[in-house]
Amino acid sequence: MPRIQLLGRHLRLLEKFLDKMQIRLLHATRIENLESILEHGLVPISHAKFSKLQSPLINDSTRSLHGANCLSIGWPNTKTLATWGPIGSFAIIEVERTILLRKAWFSFPTNSSSKECLDAYAKNPAAFCGVDALANLFLDSAVTNTGREVKRETLGIPIGLPNDPQAEVVIDELIEPWWFAKVIFPTAATLDQFTSLGINHKVENLVCDPRAFAPRLDSRTWSRGERVSLADWQRSSV
Repeated sequence: MPRIQLLGRHLRLLEKFLDKMQIRLLHATRIENLESILEHGLVPISHAKFSKLQSPLINDSTRSLHGANCLSIGWPNTKTLATWGPIGSFAIIEVERTILLRKAWFSFPTNSSSKECLDAYAKNPAAFCGVDALANLFLDSAVTNTGREVKRETLGIPIGLPNDPQAEVVIDELIEPWWFAKVIFPTAATLDQFTSLGINHKVENLVCDPRAFAPRLDSRTWSRGERVSLADWQRSSV
């Protein structure tokens, strides 16, 4: 993925938007991956360090089609997690939102590994970067690939959650451990089991929050395979 770095006025606008929308960036991974992640960070496949890992991460977002680090916005992509295995076997790493002010990134209105997103990104990467591209994930309404109109007010989508539960930010750079704000575990037992390992790490905030692994409140309104239409999103981006 190319590097598109925001500067000057664009960077200041982005900082204001991140604070206004209370953006939270979340990366879900299997609990057995945590020791490696807390030591090495989130390593994209494109990084030289990835091939040197003793055991490449399994069922992780770095296994997406593009191989970069995928971060869900505001809520984990529970539909994807459900295809990987029991939700209770995963932890969620919250990444400081200010990372978007320091590293190159792209935002996608739906799953970044979808063919529609990959094709559109290949033609015009710049369309997926910057505060406008990120803001378009939170439009008052959007149209899905089934032709259904999604209205935030009707669905009760709160601030900080994008229209499509599969919307995400992609960073094709190493995300060092110091960017990790907290690690969230699904049960007290999994948290206790992890802390009992005595792993040396610098993430002070380890918490148990089963609610963080539940489906989004509007999840039942999304049929199988339905997602925000990229064609409609692109018209909004012009």
